[in-house]
Amino acid sequence: DLYNQYKPENTAGGDANETITVTGALATDLVHATLHTVGGTPRTILTARANTNAIDVVMSGDPSTDHVLTYTVLRAAA
Repeated sequence: DLYNQYKPENTAGGDANETITVTGALATDLVHATLHTVGGTPRTILTARANTNAIDVVMSGDPSTDHVLTYTVLRAAA
């Protein structure tokens, strides 16, 4: 089942770790995250993992606030 498709989210900046609130997400869900817009200091996504009501994205460095991430959260069908 597709839980949440193509949701753009600006990075918060200040740290390579970004936590994005995704109400209803479970730690067992799968996350597909991409860079929609690369900011002035290009960064890459190292990992993207689901957590309870959030996804945790680790980037190659502080992305500042000018990167835009998009994500899809997938959940196995029951």
